[in-house]
Amino acid sequence: MLEFNADLSLQKGIAMSRRLLVAACLLLSFSAAQAAERWETLPPTPAPVAGAKTGYAAVNGIKVYYTRTGHGSPVVLLHGGLSNSDYWGNQVKALSAKHTVISLDSRGHGRSSRDEKTLRLRPDGRRCGGRARQPEDPPCRYRRLE
Repeated sequence: MLEFNADLSLQKGIAMSRRLLVAACLLLSFSAAQAAERWETLPPTPAPVAGAKTGYAAVNGIKVYYTRTGHGSPVVLLHGGLSNSDYWGNQVKALSAKHTVISLDSRGHGRSSRDEKTLRLRPDGRRCGGRARQPEDPPCRYRRLE
C-alpha cells in the first residue's frame, strides 16, 4: 500500500509539472502576442532643430505653435494624429538646406492650445493653410507624419 501511494504521489507530481509547463508556455505565447506592433508605437522624438524660429499664430481662437527654418521655396509639414511637430526634426534638418520649412502643432497637440471643440481627424487634403480648401484654390501639397 505504501508503494502504491509513492507511485501515486510521483504521478501527481509529474502531472502537476506538466500543467505548470503548459501554463508557462501559454503565458509566454500570450505575452508575445500582446507585444505592440511597430506601427502602434511612436519612435523617439528627435531633438529640436537648432536655430529654428519659433512662435505662435492666432488662428480661429487658438494659438498655433510653429517653427520656421531654412531658406528657399516653402515646405509646410503637418503632423498626424497624437504626435506633434517635433517628430519632423530629422526631415526639417534635411529639407532646410534648400527650403523654408514650416512645421506646426495641430490644435490641442504639442504646444498649440485648444478650444472647446471636439478633436477629430479629417481626411487628408480637406484642410490646408488653416482653412477649408475651395475648388478654385491651387493644389496644396504636403506630407503627413504617420
